[in-house]
Amino acid sequence: MFEHKQVYIIGDVHGCYTTLMQLIEQLPNKEKSHLIFVGDLIDRGKDSARVVEYVKNGGYDCIKGNHEAVMVEAYETKNMCDWLSYGNGGDQTKLSYINLSNVDLQEHLTWMKSLPDYLEYNIKDENNKTLFVTHGFGLPFYQSKNPMYLRNNRISKSILYGVQKPLYPYEKNYLHYPIFNVFGHEHFNEPWITNHFCGIVTGCVYGGALSALEYPSKRVFTQKYVG
Repeated sequence: MFEHKQVYIIGDVHGCYTTLMQLIEQLPNKEKSHLIFVGDLIDRGKDSARVVEYVKNGGYDCIKGNHEAVMVEAYETKNMCDWLSYGNGGDQTKLSYINLSNVDLQEHLTWMKSLPDYLEYNIKDENNKTLFVTHGFGLPFYQSKNPMYLRNNRISKSILYGVQKPLYPYEKNYLHYPIFNVFGHEHFNEPWITNHFCGIVTGCVYGGALSALEYPSKRVFTQKYVG
């Protein structure tokens, strides 16, 4: 599918443009690689508008995260209260558009609205599983592909091994699906990689790091937060 290109799935950027640029500098082929973003490009960090402009203009693949969905809904309904005051960092995003006057907000909103809820690639890993990219932990919903579940589901070790009831109704035998799910939304101290999935978010906007997973090798690249 991507001949002569390496594939990298990048975690939630949350407006950390400088960190994103330094992470990409680490990649063996930099922009010549095929970059895939798991969503939540915006909010909390100071450069959301710049991040969206970079991903959109670069033609990179990107999932619609819950933050993009909330921002689009806020502008469409003209009800900005939840987005700006809910503690999700919408005020920082709004300020980033004021500070970066050469970008078209409406163009960005149209682009965000068009983003998919999941992406599939016929790239097989060492276990013969193909790549399935979502914002939330999407493996248990591969058959139904319910957008709400794919976007908002979180994982924990207790939920995964059935000790605690999950928030959404997991599909039976999902660990046997022939896919490898890379997802964002929930951050970990380091990428959580198993034979079935990878949680790639490492809390960049909270002072952690921004991480990328090379696929199918599953080599990890990490950049500590720099802004």
